[in-house]
Formats: sequence, C-alpha cells, structure tokens
Amino acid sequence: MFALVGSSGSWAGIGGFGRHFRLRRVKLHEEESDIPKEKNMKRLIVGLVIGIVCSLAGLYAATAREPAGKPLKPCVVITGADSHVVQRQYHRITSTNNWTRLWQKHKTEKVTDQYDLYYDPLTLPLIDFDRYMVIAIFQGSGWNSAGLTAVSISEEDNRIIFRFDDKSYQTGGPDGGGKKVAVYGFFVVPRSSKPVVLEENVQGILGKPPVWEKRITFPKL
Repeated sequence: MFALVGSSGSWAGIGGFGRHFRLRRVKLHEEESDIPKEKNMKRLIVGLVIGIVCSLAGLYAATAREPAGKPLKPCVVITGADSHVVQRQYHRITSTNNWTRLWQKHKTEKVTDQYDLYYDPLTLPLIDFDRYMVIAIFQGSGWNSAGLTAVSISEEDNRIIFRFDDKSYQTGGPDGGGKKVAVYGFFVVPRSSKPVVLEENVQGILGKPPVWEKRITFPKL
C-alpha cells in the first residue's frame, strides 16, 4: 500500500510525485522486509521446542524400553505380604537344601537342617532343581502392598534380566489406614547358568513410564 501525498498536504506535481513515491515505497519495503525475519525467528523457536520435546520423549522411551532377548515367563509364582523375613534381600536358589532353609526362614524365622520332608509341616513347595531355579525377593518391612509381580524376564546371550514391580496401593482414613506388610515373591523359572540381573520399577507416580533400578546381579553359576 502506498501514500501519495504532497509535501504541503496537496497533490504534488509529476516530478515531486515521483520523488515522494520512491521514498515512501522504499520505507514500506523496509518495513515489509522485517516480516520474513520474524517468521524465521518463530520457526527457529518452534523447531527448538520440538527438538527438546522429541529428546525428552526419546529419554522416556529409552527408560521404558524392554530389553532385547528371548522372553521368558515364570512357571510358578508365590507372592504375598506376610513373610517373616523383614529385611530386604534377594536369592537365587538352585538346590533343595537351600530352598528348604529359605522356606523355613520365610515361614517361621527358625531354620534347622533336620526339616521333616515326609510330614512337611510348613508345606514346602516341591521344585525340580535339575530343570528349574527359584528367584526369591523379600522387600522387608513396609506399607500397603499386596505382593510382587514379574513384569518381564528376558534371556539375552550373556545374561537374564528379571524386572519386577511392587503391587502397592493407597489407603485413607483418620489415621491414614495404612497396613504394615512384609512383601515376598518366589518365582520359579527355567534353570540357567547365566548371570541374572534383578531390576525393580522405582517409578511411584501413576501413569508415568517405569524407571528400572538394578537391585542385584547374581553371578554366573
């Protein structure tokens, strides 16, 4: 758009008209030239924001990504919240003798080498340790949990990654309504001589992707 106005407010002659036209047109052209610069700046800012968002999304995806490998499932799961073991600990059981001792500790806190397998007063689960092993997890004293769940078990070329999560819940009431627990989980899985890495989901916010934290690595047998 051009304003063709003379120097005194009246229409200018041909020569003056040309000069006013050129000067005004140059000014408008300079103003219009700022528009692409503003658009480019906005595009740059939008591009940076998109880049940051994509980077964060990639970080979350990497955090939640399942390990590559052959998926496994536990053959048997025994879990609950009333163990006599009140300290956090982890075990990889590969023999009947060690299994018997750990089961006694879990049920009664008393351990004897003379456990009566015939009468079996503690109802010891029978495991074929030639084919299977037990991953035992004790979470120790805590609050508001119904047990443990095996999220995934992945067998890679040189190790097994076992990921688990706590089945926690919330309570309410005048005193909070919390329930004291001692959570445990026994997971019977195919026997392997590979190292076993235990990872627990420590993400406690509902709806957020899991955050895996290594608890222990059992060495190669």
